[in-house]
Amino acid sequence: MTEILVHDATDGAIATAQRVVEHPAWPVLRDAVEEIRPWQSKDGSIDFEADGAPSPADVERVLDRVIGAVEELSPLLPHDAAYHRALVADLRRWAADGFRVPDFLDSLLAFQPAKMRADGLQHLVVFAMYTQNGNPDRN
Repeated sequence: MTEILVHDATDGAIATAQRVVEHPAWPVLRDAVEEIRPWQSKDGSIDFEADGAPSPADVERVLDRVIGAVEELSPLLPHDAAYHRALVADLRRWAADGFRVPDFLDSLLAFQPAKMRADGLQHLVVFAMYTQNGNPDRN
């Protein structure tokens, strides 16, 4: 289960995390990512020859939902705009390369949360795979 920690806003404004998780694109993103995860090998690639594997077209349709949701949510997090642009480019490259082992170096380098530190500042980050030694059931 995913926990979302939100600090109360003192000026009556809605905290960024609340806006993100309350936005209609949030469940679209979450569900699309959860649909792709079981198709991935530990290295992040998708083996289309495996039993029960989806077709490349099916994965592309779900990935389009991920990209669309990131693009919808990105304006809520302008401090992460460069990362989101790089993420979308990395996702599109992953698809164009046939969903082989993903190379998300550009988006990883663009994610710079230390450049703008603020208590309660939220980020929207999508990783291409869970850690190779990590628990695939932990979000």
